[in-house]
Order: sequence, then C-alpha cells, then structure tokens
Amino acid sequence: MPVPLLELFKYVFIAIVWLFFLRVLRAIWVEVKSSESVKKVRNVSGGEKTSNLKATVPSNVREGVAVGASSSVHTGLEEFRLLALEGSFKGREFRVKNDMLLGRSNECDLSLAEDNFASSQHAKLQIRPDGLWIEDLDSTNGTIVNSLMIATPTHLERGDLIKIGKSVFEVIRL
Repeated sequence: MPVPLLELFKYVFIAIVWLFFLRVLRAIWVEVKSSESVKKVRNVSGGEKTSNLKATVPSNVREGVAVGASSSVHTGLEEFRLLALEGSFKGREFRVKNDMLLGRSNECDLSLAEDNFASSQHAKLQIRPDGLWIEDLDSTNGTIVNSLMIATPTHLERGDLIKIGKSVFEVIRL
C-alpha cells in the first residue's frame, strides 16, 4: 500500500477512536445528569406540590383493569397514586386501582409508548393487603426504585421513586 493511503487510514482510525470516546463521555454525562435531577425532584416534591396537581388520566391509561384479580379483592385497602416527575407524562397523576402493568406496549395499563428505554412489558404494580409492590418483568434496562435496581418484588412506600426507562414516578399514598 502506498504511504499516503496508510497515513489517511491512521488519521481516520484516530478520529473514530476519539468519536467513540466522546460518545462514552456523553452517555456518562447524561446518566449522571438524570440521577442528579431525580435527587432534586425528590427534594422538591412534597405534599404541597402533589396536592396542587389535578389527577388526569390520558387515553393510553386504563384505570380499573384487573390483571389477574377481581376488583372486589381490593376494596377497603389504601389508595395509591403515581405522580410522573419525568418523562412524557410529567406532572400527571395516575390512580392505581388494581394490579397495573407498565411498559411500552399499548396493552399495558400505563403505556409508555414514546419511551424507547422501557420494555414492552416492563414492570407490574400490585396492591396487596400489606401495601403496594412492584416487580420487574425481566425488562432490558431494569426497574429502579430509589436509585437501586430491583431483582425481586419490592415493597413501595410513600415518596419512593420508580424509574422505568426515561420516566420517573413518585408513589403517593392517600
């Protein structure tokens, strides 16, 4: 091979390595920035903020649809809501009446269709006699509760933060 062509390949290779390095730095920056914003939102979100928001249900949320349970099982139990802090539903509140399936699929009770980082069936919320539980359904990017990736069904308390894809929800207990 001629020497000028080898020099050109050398510079192209160096440019590709630098572009890869910059892409990795950008991914790290985005992840750090999003975890900082979750911490800030958690500090800001309180009873006043959540009580001032009006409960709305968008068309891609089906309330009252039981997933493997009848609605009579849950009568007399506490009511839970999810407040969207980040993502396409930011500022909206969702009532958890029965077991809820969350994910990108339109068949989910809370469809995160615009979120490419959510799996089609990402997580399941269950109301049990002892409170609200979340279970990751072997999603690609995992379900994060209070900055920790969960592997088993996890009990949720008031104020807990759930991250599914790009969406962050706060648990509200009424």
